[in-house]
Amino acid sequence: FWGWFRTKKLYKRALPGVNAAAVGLIFTAVFRMTFKAREQSPFPNASTSIGVLGFTAVQFLRVPAPAAVVSGGVLGLIAHAARLN
Repeated sequence: FWGWFRTKKLYKRALPGVNAAAVGLIFTAVFRMTFKAREQSPFPNASTSIGVLGFTAVQFLRVPAPAAVVSGGVLGLIAHAARLN
């Protein structure tokens, strides 16, 4: 089905727009979740720093995403224990 569908001109013309809309929705969702988490976090600066570190680790240092998530959780526990604000 998908092979046949990909041969259609309408699909090929619509795909860039659908892709742009999906990227825009994901971008918006990430920012909304980030600001909501910052509002609700007991230590917003530490939470933001942990998020930036996790993103940098995955995106630029090629750390596997599960390792970045676990590391972020550990850093969050440390920030909570140290009562960082």
